[in-house]
Amino acid sequence: MWLADQKVGQLQGYLLVVRHTPALAPYLNRPVVGELVTGQHDPIAEVLCRRAGIRYVHYPPEWLDDFYAAYPARRRKANYVGGDLDGEPLPNAADATT
Repeated sequence: MWLADQKVGQLQGYLLVVRHTPALAPYLNRPVVGELVTGQHDPIAEVLCRRAGIRYVHYPPEWLDDFYAAYPARRRKANYVGGDLDGEPLPNAADATT
């Protein structure tokens, strides 16, 4: 995944409008939970989600290696700045390669 800040921001926008979406009215008695699911781990997205109260799920499906074999340009290394962000340690940079 790349452009993690945009993905988290977009999800935050969806969470703002879900309670005002007429088609979802029958489901508004249920809890609304934001969840970002990604096949490619991104330590920046993980921190952003945690800070925003959004669930971060790294779920690489079985077919992901086949996808990357067919579309090698889609496999990108997640951004990693090293160290921590405002005292919050980032996951290991080596984890950001898949």
